[in-house]
Amino acid sequence: MTAFDKAKFNFDGMYLEYEGRFIARFKYVRSNASGFKSFLIKNFTVEEYFERRAREEAPLDILKSKGYVSPHIRKWLIAAGLPPTPEGQAEFSRRQLEARRARINGSLAGD
Repeated sequence: MTAFDKAKFNFDGMYLEYEGRFIARFKYVRSNASGFKSFLIKNFTVEEYFERRAREEAPLDILKSKGYVSPHIRKWLIAAGLPPTPEGQAEFSRRQLEARRARINGSLAGD
């Protein structure tokens, strides 16, 4: 299994590539590319990542399978007193859904 080599990455401001092969697109939050790349290097081999991409798995889903959390979401989790992990993200989402339901039910009760 081949480890990723930092020198073989290219990021043009939107697309991250490795030896000319597509890794991921950063259309909205381009600053996430460096953290994404670091996590990829530490947790995947070249073969493992590209095998999963060949099965048409999304880049973010591949990294999330080993615990990746985007930097901006990590900040939200820490501010909410939750661990910056996929489990913390699931709890954050559950709390948001619960709050939305409470607002909807409150507005319906006021009608």
